This record gives sequence, C-alpha cells and structure tokens, in this order.
Amino acid sequence: MSELAVSRPASSLPSSPALKALSFATGLLVALLAAGAFALSFDALQHLAEENGVTPGLTWVWPLVLDGAIVVFSLSALRASLHRESIGYPMALVVIATAASVIFNVAHAPEGLLPHTMAAVPPVVLFLSFELLMRLLRAEVERTSKLASLKELNSEMDIAEAARLRLSSQIERLTEQRDELKSSIRTVKSASVQELL
Repeated sequence: MSELAVSRPASSLPSSPALKALSFATGLLVALLAAGAFALSFDALQHLAEENGVTPGLTWVWPLVLDGAIVVFSLSALRASLHRESIGYPMALVVIATAASVIFNVAHAPEGLLPHTMAAVPPVVLFLSFELLMRLLRAEVERTSKLASLKELNSEMDIAEAARLRLSSQIERLTEQRDELKSSIRTVKSASVQELL
C-alpha cells in the first residue's frame, strides 16, 4: 500500500470484539428496559380501558395504540434522521404520545404523590429507553457506513497506487527508449558527418 495509507493501532479499531460485545449488551439491556416499561404501562392502560367502558375483548388495543405509538413515532424519527430529513414532526408525535401515556397512567393510579409518580415512570422510561436505543442504532448505522466508506476509499487508494506504479514503470521504459533513440540519433549523425568528410 502507498505511503498515504493510515495505520491505526489494533486497540483503537472501532470493530474490536470488546466494543462489539459492549454495544450488543447495551442495546439488549436498553431493549429489556423498554420492554419492562412497556409492560407496566400496558397493564395500567389496559385496566384504565376496562374501567372506562372499552369492550372487554378490545381493552388490550388501547395501551397498544398509545404506547405502540411511542415506538412507531420513534422509529419514524430514526428513519428521518438516517435519511438526513427533518425529525421535528416525528419527535413532536413521540412527545405527544408519551405525554398522553403519562396522563392516562397517572389517571389510573390511586391518589397520592407516590402512586402518581410510580404511574408516570413507565411511559417516561419507555420514551427515554426507546430514544436511547434509537440513538445507539443510529450511531451503529453511521459507524458502519463510515467504515464501509473507509474500506471503499482504501480500495480506491490501492487501485490508484497500482496505477501509479504501472505509470512509473511505463515512464521508466519510455525514458530508456528515449535515451536509446537519442543515442541512435547521435550515432546516425556521427556516421553521417563521417561520410560527408
């Protein structure tokens, strides 16, 4: 490879096994945290639906719609971010769905500061953990994209270096041919001058 190649110590490579394991563990734990928060909020919202006249066979739809919206809107924000589009609208929807979930979870809780606080925690944790997971995914996609670009650039540099070496070799051959032609011309001139004398 050419002198333009960048060398990095193995310990700083972004794809080291330790870093991959840490990223996987973090993503898994954040996903578990989001699942737990979703389950707690789901239960409270389902009971709220039962208490407020939703058809018994459809009470599971109410929490799915409300807390599922947080997940769907967060995924939309991630998609927009990865495509370098505005995330304002999807994030506004995430905030609105989270606020609605908090309000309805608190409405279902018994009176008192502690029960209200406990009821507010699951949808807030769902929002925060899902947003953290989206950030982790976004960073991983961007890192993978940068690594692919770097590999492509290194490949292009290798191709350019090979072409440079071929051109250098051709220049050397052409220089030798030029020198031989100059020598031949001198010899012919010298012979011509000798004949004239």
